[in-house]
Amino acid sequence: MLENIAYFFEILAALSATFFYKKYKDTKLKTFLFFIWYVVLNDILFSKLYILYIDPKNNTILYNIYRFVLFNYLFWLIYNHLTDSLRKKIIVGCAGLFTLGYLINVYLDGFQYGNFQYSTLLGCILYVIAALYYFIELLKKSDIDNIKNQAFVWICVGYLIYGIGFPVVFFARHIKLEGPNFSPEYFEYLQFILGMIVICIYSIIGLAFVWSKNMSAKDTLD
Repeated sequence: MLENIAYFFEILAALSATFFYKKYKDTKLKTFLFFIWYVVLNDILFSKLYILYIDPKNNTILYNIYRFVLFNYLFWLIYNHLTDSLRKKIIVGCAGLFTLGYLINVYLDGFQYGNFQYSTLLGCILYVIAALYYFIELLKKSDIDNIKNQAFVWICVGYLIYGIGFPVVFFARHIKLEGPNFSPEYFEYLQFILGMIVICIYSIIGLAFVWSKNMSAKDTLD
């Protein structure tokens, strides 16, 4: 049930990004429209078709690809919204570290069936660092009224919830797994938290395009 609700909010976010595309079509953020529809199609269509026609037991590979696309795309967006050369280099470093960790995960666990939670954890930590550098530069160069009307700010906030929430759930799960009191109910509770995080992400993203102002290629931090 919660999974279907999460899908619903993903679709709403994608429709919002589509309907208000004119607001940001002349900026680097224009690629987000294709990304958000990729997320929707991957979750709702591709994963189901993969199970139906390719592997009836496991579609992990699609989500392993998604994790690689997600974090590197977010790093790319942040890089293109920064003006400070040092901060840009730090973001490149974050992307490089994540990619290295991802490739190690592929080597150790295999690409098709491997559980990429560790590289996801690394990606979340690095994304939080990258987002904080973006917000620091944003606060130094923009006023509050201008900040709250920028769609990309709220996209960053949405994924920041995931960047913070996933590590918390990850460590809660692994600490409990090592103890004697782990139960299916506890696992379901953690899955519920992750589901609520997803709903929050796409609720914020969907609303971001509604309340954001029209943007142009000149809408940078400088």
